[in-house]
Amino acid sequence: MLSYSDASHFLTVFYGILEPEKNELVYSNAGHNPAIHLKAANGEMKMLKNTGMPLVLYDDQDWQHRTIQLDPGDLVVMYTDGVTDAQNPQNELYGMERFSKTIQENRKCPPAELEKLVLEDIDRFLDGAPQPDDMAMVILRKDE
Repeated sequence: MLSYSDASHFLTVFYGILEPEKNELVYSNAGHNPAIHLKAANGEMKMLKNTGMPLVLYDDQDWQHRTIQLDPGDLVVMYTDGVTDAQNPQNELYGMERFSKTIQENRKCPPAELEKLVLEDIDRFLDGAPQPDDMAMVILRKDE
């Protein structure tokens, strides 16, 4: 990748390995939006922040990995910046605060329904404003 690019071209990546027998998610975050880990037991929301720089910025890069414990009912939400950077006709961003609140309020819904509710909330917020960026989400729930 480095031979075909320069510092103005880069790739952000959130990479995770789910280890169900250990109830763990091992992840690395190379400059991507922080994934959200929502604890079912108490509703606490933790951000799975960067563990390294985006890909292609430097020849010699190192990415750390971190491990989180997943308890029954816990959610992990991964998303692109098109979700939080979505802008309405008044030039207001959907933002992390509203995104987090929508997830928190609907956390007991099945993942597919939660995604649908988030996208519906974004659509209402946008009020028809066109968006220049894609929006993608992956929502995981640890089985009970």
